[in-house]
Amino acid sequence: MPITDQKLWKKISAHRFGVAGGLDLAVQLERQTALRGKRAVAAVQEYRRFIYLAAIGPGPTVPSPVVDAVWHCHILNTHDYFDRLCAKVVGRTIHHNPGREAARHDPDYPATLARYAAEFGPPPPRIWPSPAILRGERLTGFMIAFGMMVAFLAFAGESWDLGLIGALFLVLSFGWRLGFGPWTPGNSGKSNVGCGDGGGCGDGCGGD
Repeated sequence: MPITDQKLWKKISAHRFGVAGGLDLAVQLERQTALRGKRAVAAVQEYRRFIYLAAIGPGPTVPSPVVDAVWHCHILNTHDYFDRLCAKVVGRTIHHNPGREAARHDPDYPATLARYAAEFGPPPPRIWPSPAILRGERLTGFMIAFGMMVAFLAFAGESWDLGLIGALFLVLSFGWRLGFGPWTPGNSGKSNVGCGDGGGCGDGCGGD
């Protein structure tokens, strides 16, 4: 895909992220989050792309939960983030704006995905999931269908045990769809990709 600002992207691509203790950012992620191995390395690469998108604008750029976890880890090393990356590579500060809607409900998140696609091609869904995936709509759709099927079979066979299982699936799936309970994807403080002591910035974040 054609990249709008090739010079800026080359500078961001060449920047070696420094973190406390001189560790590579991917290694720091492995120590402080649930990201491991190739996924940690891929998350750092997607963080580079997020920084690029935020740098060229226009408007707020909203990270996915995984990319946001990388951002939280990196921004704690203020010398590398502010003095090197923002000041010397990007040329301006990319501000971290907490308190936004979670990405699954933030209208600027789909816009970020569209801008990503225009610059880099389709975003990898494991790191940049769609809003529907973040809201659990596909999974809950399956759970609802499964629960209804089990409930029907239980009714036909007069099995109370199957009926209870079907009812449980229906309750959990509707609860997930409505955003209740700790199983809801993307709920603040409940993600397994949060960054240790530096995690958490309200429900969602944005950069501009």
